Amino acid sequence: AAASAAMAAAARGPVHGSDGVDGAATLQHMPLEQLMANPEFFQFRTHIITGFEARGQRPPADAAIAEQFRKLKEAQMYEYRQMMLAQQQAMYGGGGAQAEASGDGHDQRISFLVPSDSVGTIMGSKGAYVKTIQSESGARVHISKDEEPGTTDRRVHISGTEGACAHARRLIETKVEAWRAEGGGKPPPPAHGDGVVTVTVNVPTISTGFLIGGGGAAVHALQAESGARINIAGGRDEVIGGQTMRVVTISGTQDAVDKARALVNQRVEAYHAAHPGDGPVP
Repeated sequence: AAASAAMAAAARGPVHGSDGVDGAATLQHMPLEQLMANPEFFQFRTHIITGFEARGQRPPADAAIAEQFRKLKEAQMYEYRQMMLAQQQAMYGGGGAQAEASGDGHDQRISFLVPSDSVGTIMGSKGAYVKTIQSESGARVHISKDEEPGTTDRRVHISGTEGACAHARRLIETKVEAWRAEGGGKPPPPAHGDGVVTVTVNVPTISTGFLIGGGGAAVHALQAESGARINIAGGRDEVIGGQTMRVVTISGTQDAVDKARALVNQRVEAYHAAHPGDGPVP
């Protein structure tokens, strides 16, 4: 019962006790025995084992499933906090989940992702096109130099009035669409030589946030555990079997790729076990 209460509080979001430790810290240090005593873990474990057995694979040990369950609950807390932040921004900043007030009551900041390979097209020769976007829209545009963790995307930051930001975003998205129409965004050919293989798998787009994890922590952990490189494609999604899917590219030795693919499938199953309303695992 104590474990159930602690997990329920953790899933709701930050909680504070007399010792000042919040829900995330409580969950992080919770013993496996207490974690596994939670009724939610039993349902989660059943779902994971059923999925592995359906594919003719040996299910992981209970301790490994419990650690995955812990990561799932931590991700849920992170998502809860992000949702609360978005609500606060919508109430007080006027920009919603992708916007925040800039401080003067009129300007706002928005951000979104674009494929890394399209940035050169957006910038133009010596930055000429992005300057045109800024001049035409009246907004300020900045594109991050680094890719978002676990993706092949870079983040575009736009600031200005609401109308200026919307105009600049339309210009950028139109440019990206033109880049795609000209053949941009096609996946690179599979790697060969030195025992390196490359495979692609489709995962439900709705689960990719959980697959990447806060700040890319989850996908970095999967790469470290498997020894393979995992990239979650940016750009357009595809509808396969009535479900919106995104391509995940895995490369490395055959053993590393096989392990990474199993870990990716396991994490996707973990997401759907906790979010049954988001549809079945394909």
